[in-house]
This record gives sequence, structure tokens and C-alpha cells, in this order.
Amino acid sequence: MLPIPVPEEPTEQACPIGCTCLAKDEAAKKFGPDAILCLKELCGYADAAKQVPLYCWKPAEVAKCPEGCYCMTVEAAKERGYTERCQADPCGRDQYQNPLYCFKAPVAETCLTGCACLTKDDVYKRYGDKIVLCQEKPCGYEGNIEKYCWKVPITASCPVGCACLTEAEAKKLGYTSLCQGQKTICGYDAQQNPLYCFIKPQEIVQPKVGKIVIDLVSDRNPVGTRHNLTIMVYDTNGQPMANVWVKVRHTGANPFAPIELVTDASGKTGYYYDGRNIGTDTIVATADSVSARATKEWYQEIKPAKIELSPSVGHNLSGQRHTVTATVWGTDGEPMAGITVNFAVSGTTQTG
Repeated sequence: MLPIPVPEEPTEQACPIGCTCLAKDEAAKKFGPDAILCLKELCGYADAAKQVPLYCWKPAEVAKCPEGCYCMTVEAAKERGYTERCQADPCGRDQYQNPLYCFKAPVAETCLTGCACLTKDDVYKRYGDKIVLCQEKPCGYEGNIEKYCWKVPITASCPVGCACLTEAEAKKLGYTSLCQGQKTICGYDAQQNPLYCFIKPQEIVQPKVGKIVIDLVSDRNPVGTRHNLTIMVYDTNGQPMANVWVKVRHTGANPFAPIELVTDASGKTGYYYDGRNIGTDTIVATADSVSARATKEWYQEIKPAKIELSPSVGHNLSGQRHTVTATVWGTDGEPMAGITVNFAVSGTTQTG
């Protein structure tokens, strides 16, 4: 006897792109009653006993609405006054699997002067919940959302010298006084907080350095002595400026690194230094972009080194006049002029 043939199990197929492996009931729930079967072959089973076969399903093709038409249920179209269908085919289904159709929007109403055509959400965001509706009929649509004519609140422009700010912004910026002494609404911010006209506080202009004076502007001293300098800083109004940093550059015969000084309450500062070398020093004081220049000359002081008397020895008769010449020689080896010489004579003829 021949063996009884065993029927082969159907071969499982992978679903094409855009299709999902589902039971028939699941496909109807997910894609609606118009779900389309992608393949006749099985793609699997829902249970281990292989009692519930799975197939590849995809949603039905949905027609798009033409321009100027909107996809909605018949009930929604009646509520909005949409009476004219754009096409017979459905454009989709809602969450309850009710068919959606394309309906043509009725002609929009034009808003009156002083009214703006906005959705309810937009008008509340922009003007708050106290806005007034101008007319009952829609003035347009934003997708499937109606737009209506809303009364735009009248706002005032701030006078010259005032700024339009929220109370929080005014407090932060130091604007404490309202223009004309009252709360005048000049607008609203993104959170619909009212803006008011605040008087701009008077701007405090910080004084600027106008002039620097170095005292003495030029001087001459012998080497080995000390020189004092006073620096005065004035603003553009000619007033002394306190707490101003002054940078001093010192070059020449006695150079040293730049220094920084600060002026006192009277606008003064200063320093001193000892001149050790013969020559000229240049002092430049700078504050901001203003500068002043002074010079200091150092010279070698010449002192008397010796005195020569001529004649050094003389013989005269009694009663005759004797003339003596004194020459003062300096440390530089040259005769010195302008030196006072005191003579003292002792012996037979005395002077004092």
C-alpha cells in the first residue's frame, strides 16, 4: 500500500515595504475596513498552534483634497457650513473609522476696519482672553481651523523720551516713572503682558579726560639733586578728576620703566627722582588718550676749586697803594665769574 500523502504547510512570506504582517481583524482595526491585502501568501501565525494566520496588509489609498478643499467628516462639514463636496472619493478616516470627504470652504467674510482675521489660539496668545469677536462667520481658514474677525485692542504710541516696556522690564532697567503720570498701554509682549510708557531716566554721562598738566613743564637742575613732579588731570569741563590712572613714560639721560599713578580727590598725583646723569629727560604722562609732555635738564654743578692771587709777593713803600687780583678757578679748570671773594689782610697793615 502507498503511504497517505501529508499536505505541505504554506510557506511564510516576508511582507513588502509599506505592508505589515497582521491578522485580518487587527488589519481592520489599524487600517480600517478598506485595508488592502498585499500578498495572498501567509506571513506567519499569531499563535503557536497556528490557528490564526497572518497576512501582509496596508492602508487603503487615500485621495488628497484639491486646493481650497478640506478633509473632514460629514458631521463636521455641516457644523461649519461646508455644503459642497470637492470629490466623491473619501480622503481618509477618523479615529473611529468614519470616512472623511473633501469639502469646499465657503467664501470667507471680510473683516471690518479695526478687526483682524485670526484663529482663536492666535488671538488669545497675541491679545489675551478679553478680546472681542467682530462677527460670527469665519473670515478664513488655517488648515482645517477657522479664522474669525477679532477686535484689535487700541494701543497708544509713547511720547518722545518714553519707552514701551513691561513693568518687569522697566524695573530691571531702572525706569521708575510713567509717562504723563499714568499707565498708558502701548502694546503687549509675547506672553500678553501689557506694555506701558515709561520715562527714560536721564543718562549719566561719565566725564572724560580733557587735559593733563605737568608741573614743572620744563626745569634745570644740577646732577645729584632730587626733582619733584606734579601731574594734574582735568575733565572736558575743566574740573579736576579723581581716581584717574595716569601712565608715565620716562626716557632720556635718566630713564626708567613706565609707572602708573592714580590721582587724588583734587585730581593730582606725582613722584620724584634723583638725576644721576648729565643730559635731558623727557616725561610723558597719559590718561585715556590724552597726554602731556615735560622736559628736565641735568647739568654738572661747577664749584670753586682754587684761588690764585696776583702778585703773590709784592714790595711797596709805606703810603703807596698795593693792588691784589684774585682769580677763582672752578672744578672744570676754567675761571669762574660772579664769585664773591672776601679779602683779609694781616700783619703791619690790617683790614677786616
